[in-house]
Amino acid sequence: DFMVQSKIDSLQSENQALKLAASQANQNSYLTATLDAQTNELIRRINPMPVPAYQVPAPYPFCGSGYSCGC
Repeated sequence: DFMVQSKIDSLQSENQALKLAASQANQNSYLTATLDAQTNELIRRINPMPVPAYQVPAPYPFCGSGYSCGC
């Protein structure tokens, strides 16, 4: 009976260690994903999309405004 209880105790402690490791892995992956998202947001804010120095006029200004241009 003592050996059976010893085996049960060792299996319970092993199960608890595996649960803790799985929980820690989930927490690590959540933190990594959160940090990646925050890093990407910071990079997006620091390096905004480039703004052209001047605006290029439309090559066909009358297309789609009721005029027949053939497009």
